[in-house]
Amino acid sequence: MLKARRRTLPANGLLIKFEGSTFFERAFLKEVYYNNSIHLLCKFSTINGDITVRYNTSNEAFFSPFDWIGGYADDLHNTLKQIALWLYAAYVCPNEEQGILPTGEAYHLFTDDIKAELSFSSIGGKARTTLSKGSNKHLDYEKYEQKSVSIAGYIRKLPEGQKASEEKQLLAKTLGLNLSDNETYVEPFVRQSWRLKIL
Repeated sequence: MLKARRRTLPANGLLIKFEGSTFFERAFLKEVYYNNSIHLLCKFSTINGDITVRYNTSNEAFFSPFDWIGGYADDLHNTLKQIALWLYAAYVCPNEEQGILPTGEAYHLFTDDIKAELSFSSIGGKARTTLSKGSNKHLDYEKYEQKSVSIAGYIRKLPEGQKASEEKQLLAKTLGLNLSDNETYVEPFVRQSWRLKIL
């Protein structure tokens, strides 16, 4: 399922809160575009401390602090892998038939953590307008500062009759994204924005 995703995570990440869970308090998921692949970073806040794991969506490599240790650590590694990938799939490629949905009920069917109540919420933030000095001469630029803003990659609909280039189609396929005929993938980029200074 994760090799044919139709969505990406929100640009600022996804927060999952676990109420009444035996193991987890929170999980924070974020996608990072690096070296022509999307990596899922997942930070679990547990009753014993924080654990961060990483998943490369292109080659399906999963990393945790318990890699290569062996013994009981293998069980911890595999449990973290299953939970992280289930949470990711529940948000970016939900599947009602297979019971993979961003709900507490679906999570109960997947794990034995049956008292956990889950809530999924995107890490938002107010959309900021990009300003140019030339078109905004009326502003008092002593009150503003220019900052670099990172924009996460995303699937974009194309105007009618247009189609993604072969290069973009191949990139999307490599990243595990399933594009429709009238869609393309916009790679992450950095833009300059004017923001009100914090005094």
